[in-house]
Amino acid sequence: DRIKVSTPVDIENITLSPESFDEEKKTVLIVEDNVKLLSYMQKNMKDDFNIFYAQSSFEALQKLRRIPKPDVIISDIMMDNMDGFEFFKNIKEIKEMLSVPFVFLTAKTTVEDKIKGLKEGAIDYIEKPFSIQILIEKIKALILNQEIYAEHELEKMEEKILRALRIKDNAYIKFDRVASKYNLSNREREVIQFVIKGMDNREIAEHLFISIDTVKKHIKNIKEKCGVKNKIKLINLFRD
Repeated sequence: DRIKVSTPVDIENITLSPESFDEEKKTVLIVEDNVKLLSYMQKNMKDDFNIFYAQSSFEALQKLRRIPKPDVIISDIMMDNMDGFEFFKNIKEIKEMLSVPFVFLTAKTTVEDKIKGLKEGAIDYIEKPFSIQILIEKIKALILNQEIYAEHELEKMEEKILRALRIKDNAYIKFDRVASKYNLSNREREVIQFVIKGMDNREIAEHLFISIDTVKKHIKNIKEKCGVKNKIKLINLFRD
């Protein structure tokens, strides 16, 4: 959405402060070739965020190798050599940056340009001139939404892991119940577990450091105990 103008950008003293990092703050990378605007944004945003900056897309790509991973990237579109769209394409090729919200900062506001950026995966457009306070709040909202999404994805991953563990536990309980029912020895349990995994007699012998004939003897005893005549029925007995 377009940010309405509330305070004009008017900077007399053009200075860029040294970059610094505070673990308690979120990190924003600003890519902007207008030094006045860059200085204005840094001075007004540094209390809320760690501000790293670059005056070209090339400088930004180099800087991303050295600075902490940004929580948000804000980039101008109209820059020499490599514009914001091309910079964004380069960002998407960096695996670690795929989850970082990307916002275009621009005075170029044609519908075609907006659609182009949004189709590529950009989060939003900030149109110049803008209210710095609204920009700050928008960045905070983006970071908060990203954290909520990440937490939700983590919960889904944890649930998948727990579900897999439950399935594994259930399978073990089933195996142990069947093995106990037919009074299988510890060695016979080891053999049948390899049989269930699809190993042949030679592979089982190598894993257990016993002869193939001994493996055959164990399988014959297991079949007799379980009352089955072939491996398929034996495997199904433990799986079903």
